[in-house]
Amino acid sequence: MLWTQCDKTCGPGQRSRNRLCFTQECGRKQREYEFKKCNLKNCVKVWKWTPWSKYGSCSVTCGSGMQLRHRLCLRAGKCGGGRSMEAQTCTLKNCHDNGMGVKMTWLNWGIWGGCSRSCLGGVWYRYRICKKGDRLTFSCPGKFTDVGYCNSIKCSEAQNSPPSPMFAYVSTTVAHLCSSTSDASWVFGDFNGDGRDDALCKSQYGDFEVGFGTADGDISPTNWRGRLEGCGSHSGQIKVGDFNSDGASDLVCTDRIRRKITIHLSDKDKFNSEFYTGSFCTSDTDMLIVTNLDSDPRSDLLCIHSNRNHEMLINSFTI
Repeated sequence: MLWTQCDKTCGPGQRSRNRLCFTQECGRKQREYEFKKCNLKNCVKVWKWTPWSKYGSCSVTCGSGMQLRHRLCLRAGKCGGGRSMEAQTCTLKNCHDNGMGVKMTWLNWGIWGGCSRSCLGGVWYRYRICKKGDRLTFSCPGKFTDVGYCNSIKCSEAQNSPPSPMFAYVSTTVAHLCSSTSDASWVFGDFNGDGRDDALCKSQYGDFEVGFGTADGDISPTNWRGRLEGCGSHSGQIKVGDFNSDGASDLVCTDRIRRKITIHLSDKDKFNSEFYTGSFCTSDTDMLIVTNLDSDPRSDLLCIHSNRNHEMLINSFTI
């Protein structure tokens, strides 16, 4: 008889064939089987998204708002395309205020951000917020992002190499930080709240060091050294902002492997443990921006996706 097909479509399997005996010489053993291993290609695990959760509650108690639903990839980055969050509009009963409809309007445009180039043309962005009554909403007609062109002047030697009289002193003390690593990344902010910028570096091993700025323009040797949970990923982003409006810069980090965002608040001479964690803006192509979207003293978060869609988190922290 011919061999049967392998009993598995991938990985080690088995196939068989048999023969029959039609004479009395075979005794009771009228059928004989033969088995053979079949080794097909290795099995490849196919990771899929979990089913979508139910949509959450509406972001407003009346009128038009947004509601979200989520899903997970159990092996980050292995589920192919798609997003972990979807939004849809929701409309509840009409809002009334003393018999009048609640006013919905755009707030004033924020200031322009930094230009992407110093000459030969760049772009910069500014943002505005839509409010309905005393609530934020997505319902205003129009866009909340405005793009402008800047620095279209011709590049000159003076721009590329500013004349030496512009600078009175050059400090090299910042090199003392992360001196044990050859691949350090840097961010700058006022981490101790004294009004001077300080330097923070992360080594290739995930260790952090902070040197405080001094009155004469130097950076002091290491004032703090340690590790920060959620901030060690080489593929993540590290940004600076004041999330609790205490005048000292805090850190926000994304971990694109664990799909996690973490905020650490500054405690003048160190950083507190995880103050906030979530899954906002953690895809490989997401760009995280720390900005002030509602003109209060607290920093907010804006995420720009690869398809140019935007999402934002408005900071409502209170002491």
